[in-house]
Amino acid sequence: MGQWPRLTVHQQRRVIRLRRIGASLLAACIGLAMIVYRVGLAHRTPTAAELLPGTAAVIERQRGILFGRSGAAMFDLFETLQEPEGQAGVLVLVGIIAAAACYQVAHKIEVGED
Repeated sequence: MGQWPRLTVHQQRRVIRLRRIGASLLAACIGLAMIVYRVGLAHRTPTAAELLPGTAAVIERQRGILFGRSGAAMFDLFETLQEPEGQAGVLVLVGIIAAAACYQVAHKIEVGED
């Protein structure tokens, strides 16, 4: 005799559905990130630090004096997230987390039925 299936038909469908949802979420977030990046590049305006020569170095030095290395690094991260590539990166990261959550739930359904 053959082995009986570990999961019921309903559970198998739920696992398959969760995995498809996870893959769809990842693909949708990547597509949305591409759109956000393209639109952000098309509508990007130069900052004051880019327009005035030498301003970026002065601002960086003042931040380092006021907030230390960690504070300056956080400001750099915040400025990066304001750029189109930073926003697109956050969207891709959210898609990866959402897909991983869906796959984890599907895995828990499979493993929990031993």
